[in-house]
Amino acid sequence: MQDLPKKSLDTCLYTNDQLGRFITKIKASHLKETTIITATGDHAIRGIYFNTDERLHGISVQLYLYLPKSYQPSGIINTQQIALHKDIMPTLYNNALSEASYLNMGRGLLDESTKESIHNFAYHADYVLVNDQDDRKSGTTFLPK
Repeated sequence: MQDLPKKSLDTCLYTNDQLGRFITKIKASHLKETTIITATGDHAIRGIYFNTDERLHGISVQLYLYLPKSYQPSGIINTQQIALHKDIMPTLYNNALSEASYLNMGRGLLDESTKESIHNFAYHADYVLVNDQDDRKSGTTFLPK
């Protein structure tokens, strides 16, 4: 973990442990069929350095999403897509609300039409990422701003 202070490591361990306990309690109870759990963080752990090939890990954001079986989409989920915080709420709305309309500033990450969405991009102060629309290409284009 490079030069991270012990307090940082202890805080990370504590928060992950408590989140895990909470999720385990929900999944072991009757609430597992009606409770959606989402947890996200604020970018990578400070103090961790990544080489050039792993540069996206340095600006990535963690997302944990638990959907009860009755809320899960029927299609195959693309776990390799790019996304931003802007996509979390539409993902929740699309899977928790029954055909409700809402202001859409992102995209549902579990929707099959995600690739064609106008919101299919991610950005950072130094980078813009877009998924190529042509399936013959590698997938993600990494463009310095």
